[in-house]
Amino acid sequence: MNTFIFTDQIDLQLALVFIGVIIIISIIIYNLVRAQKSKLKKEAQASIQSAYSSEGISNDSPRNSSFSEDSLTDRNIDTQRKEPSLGILPGSSTTTSVSSELNSQTESDSNGSPLQIFKASSYVSRIDPNIDCVVAFRFSLPISGAEVIECVQKLSKDHLRVVFEGLNEGSAMTGSVNSSWELLQFNNTYQELQAGLQLANRRGPIGNEQLAEFFGLVQHLSQELEAEIDIPPLTDVLNDATDLDQFAIQCDIQLGFNLTSNMLSWQCSEIQSKLLSHGFNLSREGSSFNYMLDDVLLFKAQVGTLNFLRDDLQTMRIDQIYFSFDVPLIPIELNPFIKMLEVGQLLAKELEGRLLDDNGQALSILLTQNIENQLEPIYQLMKERQIEPGSATALRLFN
Repeated sequence: MNTFIFTDQIDLQLALVFIGVIIIISIIIYNLVRAQKSKLKKEAQASIQSAYSSEGISNDSPRNSSFSEDSLTDRNIDTQRKEPSLGILPGSSTTTSVSSELNSQTESDSNGSPLQIFKASSYVSRIDPNIDCVVAFRFSLPISGAEVIECVQKLSKDHLRVVFEGLNEGSAMTGSVNSSWELLQFNNTYQELQAGLQLANRRGPIGNEQLAEFFGLVQHLSQELEAEIDIPPLTDVLNDATDLDQFAIQCDIQLGFNLTSNMLSWQCSEIQSKLLSHGFNLSREGSSFNYMLDDVLLFKAQVGTLNFLRDDLQTMRIDQIYFSFDVPLIPIELNPFIKMLEVGQLLAKELEGRLLDDNGQALSILLTQNIENQLEPIYQLMKERQIEPGSATALRLFN
């Protein structure tokens, strides 16, 4: 015979009521916290926009949240390149070539802030899967650029350089391919986001530690933004970085020759005058003369360790000038070697000198033709890799 216990039923009802009250209170507290968090975010975004406005930065300008100079692994390199024998060099940190395309895209602020400003009219995507590790973010609902920028700035690492781009919701809806990806803007909304970290440069491939830190950063960012994230396998990325570095070593070539006096040495002031008359410009640090063509540094002339701004040009004399250019940094169509050779021959005639390679051999027609033939496979290799010489991607890789 079953016995009904009334007190047990009362205890069960009280327990259910108590649980229900706890759930309701929890929901109320959650909504209050979320509302407060949303309010704080809006206030922070407003303060950020106000700060940028006070610095004279337009909110309509696309922005690149990137972290300061790269932290790629250093490696010992031989910066003394012997040309025109086309010796392959494992990277040199002495290059000063600058592309007008890259210059028009980026403008660093006076305080060295990691936030960079890009001009919309000349913007070309800085994230390139050919040289970057790319991580994709997807949002269930469009997210404002201001919210993304705030999170990126909060999580920024001074030693890790990362570039962020957003898929503009308006461009995505129209199906635009060329203009949909852009550097983050406060007033735009984004359905997708991508972050890129460069895999290698002249210092070598990225290391496991830096890559792991990058993955940790983007994972933290995805949690803050409540986004789905697509991260490539770490091992695959490290292999890609090593492969890219090996490719860069094959193509990182500096081509050059010497203009040597036949008998008497030259006065420094005379050389300066001659170089300026042939279209060269003295570099800012005074260590070289740059020959510009279409706003691109085509090649340069150097006189050993002589500095034309600090040294006494009236008393010092020289007997050799070195002309050189970096093969992967100059567009093929500008014919840098032919142009450098033409200018060198004109100066050799005016200064009564000779053009010699590093082995002291005269630059005969046969030798120069051989050099041109050796350049062809380098250009072909870069083309196959979709990293054209002189492109923004090449300038980043060989930097």
